[in-house]
Formats: sequence, C-alpha cells, structure tokens
Amino acid sequence: MGKQLKDMAGAADYRLDSFPVAVCDNIRIGRCKVLRGEAFRGKHAAMRRYFYGVRVQVMTLNGIPVEFCIVPGSEHDSQSLGKLPFDVAPESSIYMDAGYTDYLSEDDLFEAELIHAKVQRRSNSKRKDEP
Repeated sequence: MGKQLKDMAGAADYRLDSFPVAVCDNIRIGRCKVLRGEAFRGKHAAMRRYFYGVRVQVMTLNGIPVEFCIVPGSEHDSQSLGKLPFDVAPESSIYMDAGYTDYLSEDDLFEAELIHAKVQRRSNSKRKDEP
C-alpha cells in the first residue's frame, strides 16, 4: 500500500523520524528472553531514559506511513539511513530532525537518486540551514 501511495504522489515531501519500542523495563533486562545483547540497549533522548528493545524508523507521506525499518535500540538515527530503501520519486524531499545529520549520506542520496535530504541543523553545524 505504501508503494502505491508513493507512486501516486510522485515527487513529494516526506518526513522521517524514529521511535523506541521497549521490550522490558531496565530492571528486568537480565531476565529478558525475547532479545539478547547490548545492541538492544538504547537511549531515548527526549525522555532522558534508557530502554531495552528496538527502534523503528518511519517515513511518512502526509502522516501516512509508507516505509519503515526496525533496527536495534543502540543504533543511532544517522546509522539507520543506509537501511531504508528510499524508494521515492526523484526530486522528492525528505525532512528529518537533527539526529539524522550525516553529510556523506545526504550527498550520496542526492547524487544517486536526486532526493533532497532536508535535515534540521544544529547551531554548530558545518552546513547551515538556509533562511
């Protein structure tokens, strides 16, 4: 269904963000039978809390999910960019928050697919936002 929505939209504006899915509380990590290993121990910065589980990367079109990827909880957002297929039309724009800052991936995405990665920049960024 996501593929059909992307095909109908053509060159459009997409949003990419992630959210954590905790499998168990921190105190029960040692007894967790679903997941094993330190790769699943991540940090949810907005809540200032650690979690044990997976992180879901979701790309939406007008609020409707069209692509997603499930990665271990310890994986940073910028590392997850290579795992999403980005099967969108050329000249599309993907808006992301500052956690996705990776200049090499942005340049590769534009050169290979003609997709504009619009990342919200931090104040000390090497590439400043245009006004």
